[in-house]
Formats: sequence, structure tokens, C-alpha cells
Amino acid sequence: MSPFRNPGDKSEASTQTTLGTQSKLQEGHYVHHFSVNPKNLAADAERVGNDGITNDDVSKLKEGLRKGVSYYDSSAKAGTENELLLWVQLKEGSKAVFPSFVELVDVNETKEIDLQKVSEILAQKHNASEIEKIELYYNSDTTTVINEPANSQFIEL
Repeated sequence: MSPFRNPGDKSEASTQTTLGTQSKLQEGHYVHHFSVNPKNLAADAERVGNDGITNDDVSKLKEGLRKGVSYYDSSAKAGTENELLLWVQLKEGSKAVFPSFVELVDVNETKEIDLQKVSEILAQKHNASEIEKIELYYNSDTTTVINEPANSQFIEL
């Protein structure tokens, strides 16, 4: 049981606490999908007099994605860590579109991150020819990744 109060209420009653329950997840794995396409931003970049997405912008984005969850700590997120960043970069001028990998990433009962379904899609000839590089960022001391895509470059978180 934990005390809860309404800090936004300015009345004297707002300082009173009441008992309630708080539930915490024992284990969870969040999988997020995003896509960065510099061509989609060309008109906006031109409008504000910007050159668009730079390599520095991409580096900062990758750092945020690799470390953001671990850096943001709170009582509700205690013990939450970044586990894996899978970065697939297409060749310049590619118009390939891949499905979201969210439903294709599995975490099994031994907590291994299984990329088999993602690997199968990326290995298809028409997809593989569009890929410039595949990067896997994870901490091998705490995370196990299996069935990673062929030609993946492993980079320690």
C-alpha cells in the first residue's frame, strides 16, 4: 500500500493522503519502430533554409535511441535498460520500404532477443540489394541476440 495525494489541488485536503495500490511490471520489453527518410523532409528543410538531415543529426539520433531508456531513470522505471538497437540503412536513392519490425522481434523464455523473422525479410534478394549496412547495438554482457541478420556489424552499447 502506498500513499497518494493530489498535488495539483490547492485546498488543505490536497495534502491528505489516501491508501491505494501500485502495480509494477516484473519484466517487459518495448519494441519501437521508426523510419528516417531525408527525402520526406526536403520541403521543410528548404522552407527554413536548412540542408536537411546531416550525418551529425543521425549520430545524435542513434545515441538517443541506444541510451535514452537507460539514462531516463525513475521509480516507475527502476531497472529499465536499453537492450538492442537494430539499425538498417538503405543505399543512397533506395526506394525500398520494409514492414515494421515490431511484430517480427521475439523475446523467448530464456530472454534471448530473436531476430529470425527480421533476418528472413532482409535476406530476400530484392531487399538485400537495397541495404547499405545493418548495425546491431547491444551489451553482450547483459543481452543475448540470436539469428541476427547476415552481414550485421556488432557495436557495443
